[in-house]
Amino acid sequence: MGNIRLYGDTSGYIELAPPSVGPNATVTLPSTGYVAGTTFAATAPLNPNIGAMWLNTTTEELAVYDGTAWQVLPSKVSPTFTGTVTVSGNATFTGITEVGTLLEAATISATAASGTVTYDLLANKSVTVFTSNASANWVFNIRGNSTTTLNSLLSVGESLTVVLAVPQGATAYYTTATQIDGTATGVTTRWQTVAPSSGNPNSTDLYSYTIIKTAATPTYTVFASQTKFV
Repeated sequence: MGNIRLYGDTSGYIELAPPSVGPNATVTLPSTGYVAGTTFAATAPLNPNIGAMWLNTTTEELAVYDGTAWQVLPSKVSPTFTGTVTVSGNATFTGITEVGTLLEAATISATAASGTVTYDLLANKSVTVFTSNASANWVFNIRGNSTTTLNSLLSVGESLTVVLAVPQGATAYYTTATQIDGTATGVTTRWQTVAPSSGNPNSTDLYSYTIIKTAATPTYTVFASQTKFV
């Protein structure tokens, strides 16, 4: 018979037909409860044929009838991709994710740290490298962007880490406060060992911030560190 083609019409039916016959000689199945032989229901269908498939709408499990009983198919899928896979937008992974080599993009900023350093998470990468020496002490502020708050991007129990590489000249400067969405309210910053009170002259200071949203109010705990690189 060859391949099977699917035809849809406005009467609420899905039609299956061999290509040599066309859509006028068909086997039709009601579109309610069936899709190409798969039953969508909370309870198992009666008198199934061997090979029939059933999607349990309560447990969201897919099962196949072996002639005696319904056998639930494994829900774990382990696809293998060869080459480059591009994801536009957000991707959610549950369970353990194993990667070989992870290439992480960095933002090169041809500016100097001073005043308020506003870190737009949706535009900047997770690592930002300044190319000019810091020119004054600064406040670190992180947000989504000018129209999107970090609060709207992070759910309670989620975290993210960003890193700033700040070069220093003979006169070194440092960050004096941490803000999220333009405010320090609800933000508790815990520095490794001690909060910085100076920069490190003629070196690069690496600032790391791990931000955890702990309550919907919103409330955050930020674990921060300053490390000198010569």
